[in-house]
Amino acid sequence: LQLTIIRAPSELFVRFALGVIFVLAGLFLFLLGAQLGLIPVGEYVGSHLPARVRPWTMLVVVFLMGYVFTLAEPDVRVLAGSVDEVTGGAVPGNLFLLLISLGLALALAGGVLRQLVRVRLALVFGLGYGVSLMMLPFVAPQYVALAFDSGSTTTGSLSVPLILALGVGVARVTGESSIEAGFGLVGIASLGPVVLLSIMGLFV
Repeated sequence: LQLTIIRAPSELFVRFALGVIFVLAGLFLFLLGAQLGLIPVGEYVGSHLPARVRPWTMLVVVFLMGYVFTLAEPDVRVLAGSVDEVTGGAVPGNLFLLLISLGLALALAGGVLRQLVRVRLALVFGLGYGVSLMMLPFVAPQYVALAFDSGSTTTGSLSVPLILALGVGVARVTGESSIEAGFGLVGIASLGPVVLLSIMGLFV
């Protein structure tokens, strides 16, 4: 494309090529770190914590892990910066980042609680998206867009390995299908910011 259609200045194209190399190297190191450290820790916490502490203590630990990991999620930080710039500061990026992190952390703890008490996954999704859809007519369009975009950004390269590992770990204790537990927990976690930001849109 560079040789036939785009024909960008050579200096710009060289910067692009270097950027691609650095991104690939960074992603390789990041995924290697997740495989070596994040995923084993998530599985260990999910499979050992229920037997060692009371359920509410485990939910607090899961909540804190989800909150901290979402704060560090690159996709969420990019979205928060863009929201701050596009809205001209009407929606501060730091507040947006905190709300997304809080929504995911609450939903993640709720998803683990669902696994422990054996609530049907379809019921959780039905209620969650049902509440969100009922609020849509009363929420400004820009907040609807922010809410649903925030749900997709939370399922990024940092949070998903941890959430999947937690779900699989808890599934070993409860006897639940590990596939349903892992991917179901990712879906529930991404639903949290959607609901929370939709609620925020009702009062802004």
